[in-house]
Amino acid sequence: MTRLNTTVRNAVRATLAAVLVAGAALSANAQPMGGNHIEEALTVMHQRFDSADSNHDGRISREDARDRMPFVYRNFDAIDTARKGYVTMAQIEAYAARQGMARRGGGMR
Repeated sequence: MTRLNTTVRNAVRATLAAVLVAGAALSANAQPMGGNHIEEALTVMHQRFDSADSNHDGRISREDARDRMPFVYRNFDAIDTARKGYVTMAQIEAYAARQGMARRGGGMR
């Protein structure tokens, strides 16, 4: 794996973890995350995506995201850059990586 790929993957993990931890903190059913927070956050994110993907086609619509993935719902237009009306887990991860890189003052030039 190249250094850039490792950096992007770490940025995605950190951003997804932050999003999930913040979402869990606001949830009435919040439970503390133990162990490796990043891996757990990624697992939860994938589980939420799978839950929102009701027809199991690997993509979710804005409507699918509303209740199960509020971060995706709020940022849907920024994630769905092709304006197809759906997003994939890869698009969500790429968006999270861009957000993480922007917060760190980096950029993917």
